[in-house]
Amino acid sequence: MISLQKKYAMLCVLAVSLIGVVSLAFATRLGAGILPDSTVYVDAANNLLMGRGLSVQSGPDEFTPLAHFPLLFPALLAIVGGLGFDVSSGARWLNVLLFGGNVLLVGLIVRRCAGGPTWASVLGAYFVWTSTGMLLVHSMAWTEPLFIFASLSGLLLLGIYIEGHKKSCLLASSVAVAMGFLARYIGATLVITGVTGIFLLSKQPLIKRLIDGAVFATLSSLAMLLWLTRNLLVVGNATNRAPVFHPLSPSHARGAVRTLAVWLLPESVPNVTGGIIALIVVASAMAWFVLALRQRGWSKAIALIKQNCDVIPHLFFVFAIVYVAFLVISISFVDAATSLNLRTMTPVYVSVLILALYGGSKLLPDIGFRPRTRKVQATYTILGLVLAASYLIRATGFVANGYSDGLGYVRQFGQSATLQRLEGFPTDAPVYSNGPDVIRALVGRFAYMVPQKQDPTSRIPNDAYVAELDTMKRRLAEGEGIIVWLDAVHRWYLPSEEELRDVLPLELTGSQKDGAIYRLVQ
Repeated sequence: MISLQKKYAMLCVLAVSLIGVVSLAFATRLGAGILPDSTVYVDAANNLLMGRGLSVQSGPDEFTPLAHFPLLFPALLAIVGGLGFDVSSGARWLNVLLFGGNVLLVGLIVRRCAGGPTWASVLGAYFVWTSTGMLLVHSMAWTEPLFIFASLSGLLLLGIYIEGHKKSCLLASSVAVAMGFLARYIGATLVITGVTGIFLLSKQPLIKRLIDGAVFATLSSLAMLLWLTRNLLVVGNATNRAPVFHPLSPSHARGAVRTLAVWLLPESVPNVTGGIIALIVVASAMAWFVLALRQRGWSKAIALIKQNCDVIPHLFFVFAIVYVAFLVISISFVDAATSLNLRTMTPVYVSVLILALYGGSKLLPDIGFRPRTRKVQATYTILGLVLAASYLIRATGFVANGYSDGLGYVRQFGQSATLQRLEGFPTDAPVYSNGPDVIRALVGRFAYMVPQKQDPTSRIPNDAYVAELDTMKRRLAEGEGIIVWLDAVHRWYLPSEEELRDVLPLELTGSQKDGAIYRLVQ
């Protein structure tokens, strides 16, 4: 019977995975979502195909080596392009398949960790498929799907190695983690998690743990070290970021609270109210858990926790902590433009989901979490159904909106009157804009960014701002260029439309409901 239950559960997980693939294919009917980072990945892939190496266009005939992002995702897109497919379409289908793989992997991991209950693995797959955060990152031409797949694979394989000491699993885990590292710089957290897990969770002798940790760290980091060395030699900076202290702001805290609210509450709950309720729910759950353990006596509670000391859940626990700490350090010292939103927090969501289902299936029953009355049982059942229904409703809405209106820039600017008017200007005229990435993605035309007043990653004022304004003025004058202003693009580090009109002699050539096009008065 147990064997049949396991088979039935895994068939359900596989079915949910396939439904996820079909759902995301519908959501991306008009193409993968393109946003600022996406344009860099697609541009670098196209340049690699055209023999310019991994680079991004910085001028009409100028190209700068890619360093701000790692190489794996653009390289994979270039491979797809080399097979005769469009790079953007390749990004779409790659992430659609990765979505199915990630749904399946979560179900498999929960199945392995949770043991007896068959419902846990199915719920794990369900809450990945219906998560708007997961749907969002997989529908965009972003690196998160590849990173999540590498994280799930790498930590699962490492856990199997620590439990059974199979050398092939250690090597396979190192390769998976190396892929995650090459997909995103924050993949360093996977290396840290792996080494920590080997030292703390393995029961091998110390010398063996030292060797295993060294092998894992070397194999998983070597490719990235080569990439960083290349960046230093070619660009002069390992990651194209300057280390400057800029602590977390209230906006980062608000973003984290909003993300937590989306995880726990229906979408109809307002942001502020939802954030407060979500914090209360989390604090109450933690307080209840501590009290439940205390009632059993601390010695028995500690013994109970040790009894449920499964390796794989502990790896995901360590990973979640290391990942959040790395984000906080990165925001504070490296990249202030990073937000604690649904996109950046999806790896944490997946880890917390695995831990919640593991704890709910193995640990909670052992500490006395058994509803004793039908009313209590009904209450928990209703709350669970409301959460599951909320996820499904939001997921259905996301897929429907993507299917009808597209995603990213297509949804936001697909019917832009300003971009339609831009197509009537000479192709050799230089273009400046507050949204050059939008123009590149939708019009296929290179545009310069208007000079930045501050660096968005370091928040350091741009000392060359005035000189760059003079350069822009000269280019516009010599090439009879234009400035394309898109009202829907809000970038705090750029001058406003009014500021540009104040410092430059601009003539309005046409105003549309979503923007304006200016020409320099000669």
